Amino acid sequence: MPGLRFPARVGYGRRMRYRVHAHAGLRHYVAGGAEFAEVEVDGSPTVATILRSLGIPDDQVLVVRVGARIVRADHVAADGDVIEAFPIVDGG
Repeated sequence: MPGLRFPARVGYGRRMRYRVHAHAGLRHYVAGGAEFAEVEVDGSPTVATILRSLGIPDDQVLVVRVGARIVRADHVAADGDVIEAFPIVDGG
């Protein structure tokens, strides 16, 4: 139909940017052991995909927070999100 428009898919065919804060023991996965990294990923990735792009293993992350919300690994991140990853802490 003329004039009928469909919304563009979020992130489809473009690079998305994220800032990842790796807390405590996860910092060694970020270049130079920095507290944060700027990451660019194609499409609309999950937070797990973004963390894996830095080499952070799934089994080392206990909590992921986007903004003020705690999210699951399958949460689809939006362009510009700040993602915080907190490690599993062990010891005694």
